[in-house]
Amino acid sequence: MPAGLHRIYGAHHLHFITNSCYHRWPLLDAPGARDRFLAILELTRQKYRFVVVGYVVMPEHIHLLITEPEVGTPSTVMQVLKQRTAHALLPKRRRADPRVPVAVGFGLVGAQPRVRTDCYGVISKITPLPDAPPEGVVPYTLPLPSRVTVA
Repeated sequence: MPAGLHRIYGAHHLHFITNSCYHRWPLLDAPGARDRFLAILELTRQKYRFVVVGYVVMPEHIHLLITEPEVGTPSTVMQVLKQRTAHALLPKRRRADPRVPVAVGFGLVGAQPRVRTDCYGVISKITPLPDAPPEGVVPYTLPLPSRVTVA
């Protein structure tokens, strides 16, 4: 939380909340995505028992005017709303198993080992493979994560 920011709950005030989509992508541009967001908002409203006084859904952001929830805080409501909406609208990505080594393929330039950082911040060395694949093996390359550093 930024320094000097104080959240005050319990005064039964209205809360005006603005929230942007991930990377300001227009995730709410399609009618189906807007309907899905509104369905999630309704489920969250029922669970945390608050009133939506007004809302605006734009392609890349939303505005909400809500009362304080009877269960939890407005921060909890927004956390649940954002997480459920993200899981529903963002593209599904296969999560890499950190125990499985990453295959980088053949034809790598240079004989120096490279250092790679995976999504968990673990540094591992990738030793270069031979320039030519063994007989009967089809060469291929998997995309590496964006945070690859070359030693």
